[in-house]
Amino acid sequence: MYNVLREQIMTGKLTPGKPINIKDVQRNYGVALSAVREALCQLAADGLVIAEDQRGFRAAPISKRDLLDLTRARIEIESFALRDAIANGDIQWEANILAEFHKLSQMRSRDSTNSRLITDAYRAQHKAFHQALIAACSSRWMMQFCSTLFEHSERYRQVVVAYNDQPRNIVEEHRALMNAALERNADLAAELIAEHVNRTAHLLLQLGVTDNEG
Repeated sequence: MYNVLREQIMTGKLTPGKPINIKDVQRNYGVALSAVREALCQLAADGLVIAEDQRGFRAAPISKRDLLDLTRARIEIESFALRDAIANGDIQWEANILAEFHKLSQMRSRDSTNSRLITDAYRAQHKAFHQALIAACSSRWMMQFCSTLFEHSERYRQVVVAYNDQPRNIVEEHRALMNAALERNADLAAELIAEHVNRTAHLLLQLGVTDNEG
């Protein structure tokens, strides 16, 4: 149940900020109410659901304030992790980055039945590539923080895909990141990750879909 609800939140099928009717979920999926509540509590711990006293649960809202905070935090922490990985990475680290980039560059990002949705496979591979970049980071905590921030960023990125028609060469953005990492150019890599993450935030702000603070 956790994975089902998480997927609906990540893709926007559960509208940000809207209440989640536990009985409706239980009826639609034929599971016990306790299973639904447990899943929602886990999602609340992940920050994807808001638990409200006496009012149940709602999908976490999206907002300009949260987007800017998330973007700033992700850039700071991922840049640190990337610099550390570049300093410590070995030949296997380099090989894994190349492999994950190759797989990502060959994948279709949009769902064939709905071009406003990112495919599950692409989302998973996108994360795998970013994790490969920082895999040699010496801090387990930094890597964990990066993973959490990436997941929340992906929720906003889905909103960009749903509303934005501006062209963006994601493959070349990722290629540039890969090349900077493999060339051990930490300053350039940090600059590129900041540009990469900021571009999504700027597109959302231009679209105006985060104006409601939820």
